[in-house]
Amino acid sequence: MDFCRNRKSLWFERIHSSDIVLMFLYAGGDSFTYGVELFEDPVTQLCNDNEARLRCAWPGNLANRLGFDGHKNDGMGGSSNDRIFRRCVAFVTKWLAEGKSPDDLFVVIGWSSPERTEFRFSGEDGTYEDTHFEYIQFYRNVENSIRFPGYSDGVKDYLRLYNKCFNGEVEARTRFANQVISLQSILKVNKIRYMFFNAAWIVKPETGDEKALFKMIDPVNFYKFRGYDYNETMFGWIRHVEKLPLGPRLHPDAEGHDRWAERIAAYIKLNCILG
Repeated sequence: MDFCRNRKSLWFERIHSSDIVLMFLYAGGDSFTYGVELFEDPVTQLCNDNEARLRCAWPGNLANRLGFDGHKNDGMGGSSNDRIFRRCVAFVTKWLAEGKSPDDLFVVIGWSSPERTEFRFSGEDGTYEDTHFEYIQFYRNVENSIRFPGYSDGVKDYLRLYNKCFNGEVEARTRFANQVISLQSILKVNKIRYMFFNAAWIVKPETGDEKALFKMIDPVNFYKFRGYDYNETMFGWIRHVEKLPLGPRLHPDAEGHDRWAERIAAYIKLNCILG
């Protein structure tokens, strides 16, 4: 914090001049960001108190710790990094188009499993109008998802074929690196401060091309990125290092989210990510 104080950052001055900082946190991610298993009905597996979930999941907790005056939790259970990238870019684009200052926005992303992807499904009639489509989140065990039985036979066959022939580890790692580099570049060009971390997966480059790509990722703004230590992911740290309670489907409870938000807030301040 002394280093941050010496830099006389705008954020440092703002957070110490008032209890509330006029900044907004956008958080993207999967179930670990959404807060799956927080205040859930054990039978339906649906949240029965969204207000409490939004307050206790790490995005709301982090926004409160940083003294921000608002946040958006854009996490979704089973989300792919394709979706995370798409939704974040859409949010940032809208934010800037509305004339809001990039100085007032802070983006934190909890990246999902790299093998997950999404497909824009137009429906059986083949139309591609924005009013008639959905995004299918695809992952290796997609056939076990609750939505899979509702897909048409053609969609099911396509997903099975993709899983068998095209869903390789090298492709997934390369796609992940491209997503991180692209979002990193968009945020930097628009002077939007940000931070990334891995929710529950470690992605380590294996081929020469992958290693070249991964070197382009900013290791300061990506929490513990080049350590390739599973215990530095959100899930690994909560489960194996701190040994905190997990729900039946292995998601952290309110204490886990609170401790992770505390850890991330400390990292943000230590590395002066907010300036």
